[in-house]
Amino acid sequence: EAVALMCQSQLRLRVERPDTGMRAPAWQLRTPSARAVDLLARVDAALVQASGPLGIQAANDAMALDLYRALDRRLSRRGKALGLIGFDDQDAARTEGLSSMTPPLAALGDTAARLLLDGLGGRPLPSLTRLPSMLAARASTAAVAGNG
Repeated sequence: EAVALMCQSQLRLRVERPDTGMRAPAWQLRTPSARAVDLLARVDAALVQASGPLGIQAANDAMALDLYRALDRRLSRRGKALGLIGFDDQDAARTEGLSSMTPPLAALGDTAARLLLDGLGGRPLPSLTRLPSMLAARASTAAVAGNG
């Protein structure tokens, strides 16, 4: 049974269980240090409950790296598989082995400008716009790669 923790932004965390569709409410996190302590407590609880791999998706690489560094020792003691992925593929993610989604920055800017101009021009706007991102798979997801 897989458990996924979604770090929606630097201030919120949501727990999901994809196998059941369960979504727990988001917790408000206060400061970077409180954020790290609160996240670690949530991850510890999820590690105890999970019978399968645990996955965490952070809103950005900075948040994911804080968690990645703190979790390294915890996971080896518990013998649990965890996959951690960030978003924006910063240099530090590459250096430390953090898997990350690489957004298409040029396309993102072009699309935002086009949508802004369309909206200002009175043209209808789509309710959702998707842009393909690339996954840079690294060491932080290697432990769960075979547990899908």
